[in-house]
Amino acid sequence: MHRALGLFLLATTSAFAVPANAQELETTDSSDGFYLFTEQEVGWFKGDAEAAVTSARLGYAIEGPQLTVGFELGPRYISTFDLQNRTDWSAKLEGAWVPENTSFEIYGEYEPALSTETDNSGFYQTAKWGLVIPLTSSSQPQFDIGQGFADASDFYIKLEQQGGWAVGGHQEFILTSPRLGYGLELDLVAMAFEAGPSLRWSDRTSPHTDLAAKLDLRFNPTERYEIFMEYEPTYIFEADQPGLIQILKAGLVFNF
Repeated sequence: MHRALGLFLLATTSAFAVPANAQELETTDSSDGFYLFTEQEVGWFKGDAEAAVTSARLGYAIEGPQLTVGFELGPRYISTFDLQNRTDWSAKLEGAWVPENTSFEIYGEYEPALSTETDNSGFYQTAKWGLVIPLTSSSQPQFDIGQGFADASDFYIKLEQQGGWAVGGHQEFILTSPRLGYGLELDLVAMAFEAGPSLRWSDRTSPHTDLAAKLDLRFNPTERYEIFMEYEPTYIFEADQPGLIQILKAGLVFNF
């Protein structure tokens, strides 16, 4: 697998369910707690499985008025289906902020990891930030610490930018994605769907315009744990390697 494409796959995969909800945060006190995040992630390019990632991280989050932050640390087992399997270590710092007396939300994530790959050991990083803008008065933005889900009830616009840096600090790509989304909650199930163009800077002929979508599903049977699934297809229009990239993630977040 091409190294830049591999990092792109890992980055686009990238509950202590803490909704950054403007109404709730304005009327509740601060709270905090530990949680265990587990996730299985698989990526395909043109129908061929390219990488599988299994993550288990211990996290701690603080929810306060308008601001929610979390930190996680743990191992990440990576298989590229060519017998080059390895176990990296990753950390994640994330947060969301709903400014007082507003309905929009600003969120961000930074995820450094230590690669143990032979002849390519060292730190690599991904980072992203974004803005969620509800389009109706009844819509409220929300952000799940641990999973990085940023959406809103009803219709919303999401503006997101993310980047990836390989071992040695070389920047592999930048993605800028404006998307239209719709979210809803049905009893214990929450879901959101969004789609839009994705501008990708990854080589001298950049930017490339791809088409991306994402489906998020979350199930909360109890307050102790949350089951989640995310499917994110992206069609690459680049001339020398067009095709469909698919990322499927599923896991469980347990609250202590």
